[in-house]
Parts: sequence; structure tokens; C-alpha cells
Amino acid sequence: MIPERTDQQQHRVRRGAAGGRPVGYDTELYKGRNVVERSYEKFTQWRGLATRYDTLAVVFRGVPVDRDCALCRPGRRPQHSAPSAGKDSAAEGSRMTTYSTGDVSADDIRTGRRSSWALWGAAAGVLGLVTNTVLAQTVAEPTRTGEDVVAVVDALSRGTYHLATITGFASVACLLVFAAGMARWARVQTSDSLALTVVPLSLVASAGALIAAYGVKGQLASYLDGGFNEASYPPTGLYQYFLLDDLAGYFGWYGVTVACAGIAVLTIRERLLPRWIGVVCAVPVLVAVAFLAGFGFPGISGLVAPLALAIAAVGMSRLRD
Repeated sequence: MIPERTDQQQHRVRRGAAGGRPVGYDTELYKGRNVVERSYEKFTQWRGLATRYDTLAVVFRGVPVDRDCALCRPGRRPQHSAPSAGKDSAAEGSRMTTYSTGDVSADDIRTGRRSSWALWGAAAGVLGLVTNTVLAQTVAEPTRTGEDVVAVVDALSRGTYHLATITGFASVACLLVFAAGMARWARVQTSDSLALTVVPLSLVASAGALIAAYGVKGQLASYLDGGFNEASYPPTGLYQYFLLDDLAGYFGWYGVTVACAGIAVLTIRERLLPRWIGVVCAVPVLVAVAFLAGFGFPGISGLVAPLALAIAAVGMSRLRD
């Protein structure tokens, strides 16, 4: 695109076939060269780019993107400052171009705010852990292994199912809000890692499975003695609901386990999060894979995934957006 100098043309001709092919020169492309050079000049006017003190590649790449967003913001007007009159002033006609911030508010620049949205993930993990442990309905082994279905149904507590339904659906709501926060956080990252898309999608998939799982608890709360739909089903039908509820609220958290795997990738490989968060998220992944491969049992995710999610989400809430 740049025209070849006269002395270089003579050297190339004198060397004959070894001189190489003539340099291509396009006059129309050359007219746009100044646009590229002036664009780089605007970027380097920012001290964060000119000094190049960043040590991480992801941070250094994010600075030009942030600068570009600031320059391309609608309503931004260039302001030209006249050169000084001293002997070190630039040549006549050259002026430094700066851009005013206009009406930029704190909502436009989020670098100073903590990621408080991540606390929704902590709430989802705590509520899920309470639902799957404290409020888990258990029946004594002699009663459970016996052939008397009526005895098993009579041993079930409607109040426990009622509380478990409330905490379970509250956990689902918090999980969806956390997924939305993760999706918004992923959009402003400079990395193009596939894990940025996998994490929120896995959280949403897990929330859908948990709605069905915790819905079974709500059905038992309605159909058992004392519920507003009591005596709607015989004991054999309620016993089938009890069997469905046995593991449904546990393997529904498998999507969160996949999300933990994505967060571990973002931490260890992309370095978008502190490394200890990646280690915490890697634990439920390894445990779930081991139980699934060794025993074909997916329900362990309902115990390790909520705990890891709560710890990792608290750590993410301490970061800056």
C-alpha cells in the first residue's frame, strides 16, 4: 500500500531476478492510511495504553476495547486543544484531539462496583443445600424396606415437604438471577472462551430440572394428610411420588456441576477469576465424575455442587465488575 522509494526501485532493478516483485501500490487504499494512523494516535493518548504496564494479556487486550467503547460512545464530541507557543510546539496545523466524557455516569463505568450479583449464587447454593440435607425426608429403614406401603406414607411429614418446596423454589429463583448475572458478566469479557457461554446455559438447565424436582415435593405437600388436596390419591400413588422425590432434587444439580467445570476453565486457563475459585469449583466436578463413572450415581451433585457454588459465588462477589 505504501509507494516504493526511488532508490529502492533502482536497487531492485539492478539485482535483476533476485530483486523480487515490485511493491504493489493502491492509491485508493493509501488515502485511508492517515485514518489508521490517527486512530492509533487517539488510542495512545490514553496513559494506560502508552505506558504498557499491564502484565496479563487479557488485561492489556481489554484496555483498547474499553478505550474504543469510550471513543465510539454516541454523543461524544472531539475537542481540539491548540498547540503551545513555545519552541517545542508541534508543527502548524497539528493539534491534539481529546474526547470529553460528556454525561458519562457511574452506571456507564462499572469498574468501581463490586459484583454483588454473585451473592444470588451464594443464596442459591445455601438454599439448595438446606433443601437437600436439613429438609430431606427420611423414613426408618425397617419401614422403608418393608412391604407395607401405607406405613411408609404415614411416616412422611407434610410440613417438611412444605418447607422444602419453599426453599427449593427460592433456590431456583436465585439460581436464575445468578445465571443472568453470569451472562452479563460474560458479555463484557475480552476472552472468546466457550466456557463463558456454557456456564449460564448450564445454570439455566439445572434450574429447569430443579423446578420439576422440587415440584414433586409440592405435590406431596398437597396430597398428604393435612394438605388442601388430601385423599386425592391412594397410598400406592403417594408412594410413587415418594420414590420420585428420593433423588430428583439431587441429580437436578448436575447442570450446576457442569457450570462449575466452566468456571474452573475460566479460572485456570483464561485467568478471569482468582485461582482458588477454580480449585473450589473443580472439586464437585471430580467427585461427580467419579461417582458417575464408578457407580452410575448422579445424585452426589446435589450435595457437592450447592456447597461449591455458595463458596465460589461469595468469592466472585468480592471482585470488581
